[in-house]
Amino acid sequence: TEFFVQIGLVIIAVISWVLIFRKNKWGLVINFATQPFWIFTSYRGGQWIVFYWTILQTAFLLLIYRIRKYKTK
Repeated sequence: TEFFVQIGLVIIAVISWVLIFRKNKWGLVINFATQPFWIFTSYRGGQWIVFYWTILQTAFLLLIYRIRKYKTK
């Protein structure tokens, strides 16, 4: 089952990044929703590079969100 969870996470992450690059606000929402699962599965599996990458990616997404929110005001 963990294999299917990881495949699902990859698919959802790719979809969210496509939406983000198309400047669709739902891309960020979808990606934020997957971050806890990525962090949990990478920590549980001892995949430290993926674990740290996920934390960096989450920080990057928060930065994008803040920049977009600032530009819309």
